[in-house]
Amino acid sequence: MTELLLLRGGLSRDQFQSWKRKFSHDCPDGRMNLAKTVELFRDLFPSSSEPERFAELCFEVFDRDRRGFIDFKEFLNAVNIATGATLVEKLEWAFKLADADMDGKLDMNEIVELASVFFVFRTGSSGDRMIRFLTDAQKAFFQVSDHEGFVHYQDYLTTALTHKFLYEIFL
Repeated sequence: MTELLLLRGGLSRDQFQSWKRKFSHDCPDGRMNLAKTVELFRDLFPSSSEPERFAELCFEVFDRDRRGFIDFKEFLNAVNIATGATLVEKLEWAFKLADADMDGKLDMNEIVELASVFFVFRTGSSGDRMIRFLTDAQKAFFQVSDHEGFVHYQDYLTTALTHKFLYEIFL
């Protein structure tokens, strides 16, 4: 079942076996905790200036059952998103990263946190370029926010897909 899930996600059988060996080697008890996740992200993304925060967000999303660790199936979901997901799947995943309270909507603080983490992770930059990016992102999402200042998933997705500067940060 796990192999079928992975193969549908776009990884080859060899890639699957390679990830399975790595996971088994790094996590012999079958559990990857947050510290091990951060370590993995540092190894996988050495050029990123802030893999820790990104790893924390990922861990929160993929530890769906809130047990404090990621099992191999949850790990495979993360690998699939990172390696073979479509843009829409990546945007959906990013929404889940930002929706910490899992209420199906984002406030501007959650949007800014999400955008800044992805911006720094992808570009390694956190200066004036990031401020301009965040300002533009806030403007774009503010236009589709409801009367209480929240952005719902469908509005988030439509906005992210229609603004190149937004969707490029998630690729």
